Amino acid sequence: MSGSERNFKNTFQDYDGRNSLQSPDGKIAEPFLSRLKDETYKLLKQCEEGFQYTRDDRDYSVYTGSGGMAFLYMHLSETLFKDNEDQRQKYLKNALRILEHDQHGLRGRRMTFVCGDPGILSSLAVLYSKLGQEDKSTKCLSKLLSLLDNVCGGDPSLPDEVLYGRAGYLFSLLFAQKHLGEEKISRDIINQVCQVILDSGERLSRRERSNSPLMFMWHEKHYVGAAHGIVGIMFMLLQVKKIGIYF
Repeated sequence: MSGSERNFKNTFQDYDGRNSLQSPDGKIAEPFLSRLKDETYKLLKQCEEGFQYTRDDRDYSVYTGSGGMAFLYMHLSETLFKDNEDQRQKYLKNALRILEHDQHGLRGRRMTFVCGDPGILSSLAVLYSKLGQEDKSTKCLSKLLSLLDNVCGGDPSLPDEVLYGRAGYLFSLLFAQKHLGEEKISRDIINQVCQVILDSGERLSRRERSNSPLMFMWHEKHYVGAAHGIVGIMFMLLQVKKIGIYF
């Protein structure tokens, strides 16, 4: 780039419609697929070794604790190992071992997937079902749903955001419904949570005389982002609409 120009010269050829990363069947083409798998295996090994030495049994959360490792194993069982049944079962069982240990430390402090009990309970419900243990799956699901009253009115201090609030509980319900079916998590239950979030946003909007029909706060501050703010809350509400549930 010269001193008189404000752009870099494009040295690449014009796009010709070809996609070197994708094969005709829509999958990632070689050699990129093999390279991605190799790097994933390396990172997984590092992650597992680090987990052995840094695991804190006081932190079971999906966000910063052992629940996150279990969630990774569940994800791998559906992606990297989905076509290898032995490996798939191995990682599902690895996840189950972690979460069965974690469930004894649940404290009922937070109502979200990422940081609280719903993340462990919904993940356990899904895992037990995948491993054919339906009775245990149903018990975990019942515990998850028993938190509904607290989320929908029992705790007036509960925020609406994703990390610590109602939108995070909504994520847990949608996660369980995705894997277990609507007969396990009904539309009425999901609608209850959505309606409470909407009512809360409308109340704050009226109180502040905002131009926005919905307003949300966390710790007496307005946040925009995904973790504490309106983006995360609206994203979760839009996921509900995306799967055909209208509130």
